[in-house]
Amino acid sequence: MTLRKKTLLVVGLTLVGLMAVVYAVVSRLVLGSIVELEARRTGEHVERVREAFGYELAKLAYTIRDWAEWDDSYAFVENGNAEYVRSNLTDPSIARLALNVIAYVHTSGRIVFARGFDLRAGRSTPAPTNTS
Repeated sequence: MTLRKKTLLVVGLTLVGLMAVVYAVVSRLVLGSIVELEARRTGEHVERVREAFGYELAKLAYTIRDWAEWDDSYAFVENGNAEYVRSNLTDPSIARLALNVIAYVHTSGRIVFARGFDLRAGRSTPAPTNTS
């Protein structure tokens, strides 16, 4: 083997070795930073979703409390007055509440009224049934 070939071989192997070391160091630093950044951002997104969910639950609790305190609602659950449904449980009123399902349940567990609602179409649908 000539001196030229030996020199090219040594220089080539040295370059390949250095490139491998640089790649390993950079990938470890960059991948570590990316993994850390991804974990932090995922945590932030989860927290935003949790806060949004909490806000929606608070709104729903307020709405439920508001409707449950009506004397008319209480009377409806006790006597099933159809006029209550015609005047209060219309498609527009359910749409304003942004509910997919509304149900009135007697303290005995009997379902007095239940209706599903398609918010996109803006119309009533059958109430979901228990499939378990």
